[in-house]
Amino acid sequence: DHEVLFPHLFRQVAPGWFLAIQMPRQHLNPSHEILFELVRERPWTSLADAIRENPVHEPGRYYEWLAPQAAMLDIWETEYLHLLEGKDPVLNWFAGSILRPVLDCLEPSRQGEFLRIYGERLLAAYPARPDGKTLLPFLRLFMVAQKK
Repeated sequence: DHEVLFPHLFRQVAPGWFLAIQMPRQHLNPSHEILFELVRERPWTSLADAIRENPVHEPGRYYEWLAPQAAMLDIWETEYLHLLEGKDPVLNWFAGSILRPVLDCLEPSRQGEFLRIYGERLLAAYPARPDGKTLLPFLRLFMVAQKK
């Protein structure tokens, strides 16, 4: 409910002061697209409710919601390139974020199979480079708004 939440938060800011927000916008990258596809396949379809496929809106939507209250509004996206190492580096990267609610919905006896399938697909999408490193592009949305 960002269209409600962010204007509400901005109303709490004193005139002349700032609201600064940053959010991942990873749902556009293969890491998340692979996960979204997997939870639509049998036998994993019961997991579809555990994830939000598009939790962050296009930057222009945030402009529409915040600009009426803003003296200044700056919105941009940055794609970081994370250098990962080790076995299943991308799978391990997301184990503490988007995978948490998915795994919480699975019986422990089924988690290993799910992680194996997802991990194999991630390895195909994010192969290790000749030096052993894996590159993970990671998109983030930033907003800085000054209250009128």
